[in-house]
Amino acid sequence: MSFLNLSIIWLICFVATAATQTCEIEDSKFYSLKCQELSSLEEINDFPTRNLTDLQIINTQTKLTIGAANSSLNMPRLSFLDLSHVPRLELLSEGFSNLPYLMHLNISDCGVEQLLASHFPTVCPIIEFDASDNTLSVLTKDLLSKFSKLIFAVFANNSLTHVEVPYMRSLGILDLSHNNLTTFNITLGNCPYLKKLYLNNNKLTQFQITLPAEIVNSSVEKVFSLKALDLSNNSISELIENQFELLGELV
Repeated sequence: MSFLNLSIIWLICFVATAATQTCEIEDSKFYSLKCQELSSLEEINDFPTRNLTDLQIINTQTKLTIGAANSSLNMPRLSFLDLSHVPRLELLSEGFSNLPYLMHLNISDCGVEQLLASHFPTVCPIIEFDASDNTLSVLTKDLLSKFSKLIFAVFANNSLTHVEVPYMRSLGILDLSHNNLTTFNITLGNCPYLKKLYLNNNKLTQFQITLPAEIVNSSVEKVFSLKALDLSNNSISELIENQFELLGELV
């Protein structure tokens, strides 16, 4: 095969590969983009990103890497990031910490094995977080403590064996269903606005709700916000006596 023919084949392959990496404007003001086959957020260089608020990435073949040290990423206003169509996501040390206004994050079905506190900014503004359908095994207190504004959290369909729930003043919905949890303890005083807790389809043999001591010892009736609790499809043989009496009506 001649050098010319090899060059033509190489050029065709290069053009075909480059053509798969695209970004489309979702609105006329460059506030929203949909991109395909990105290997890093820094590759969005054909559009101004400083005012970008919404970003969706769809990869079928390309691994996406986020969080490199000394990154040149410049997306100070990004608030919505959908990576649910990225089957291979690699989070480096800084993760999403360079996105200070990120409020809605979807990393479901991305093959993520671990989430670290360093992946998120010190003051984390995320209010909706979907990390379902990954292979996470642990959610530590150091990690979850970052999410002081989190309202909606989904960690369903992972491999979780240990979850530590710290004080999360805004948390309203927590989905830990379809994991490998054998025990789970939660202090409702840490999550005063928790309305729905899903723990179905785990391996729970023990479940305990701890009420704040000042409530247990008080004669004043306290109405907690928890309205829905799903413990179905577990191996719980008995529940601690009277632990639900002060919760009010559950669905």
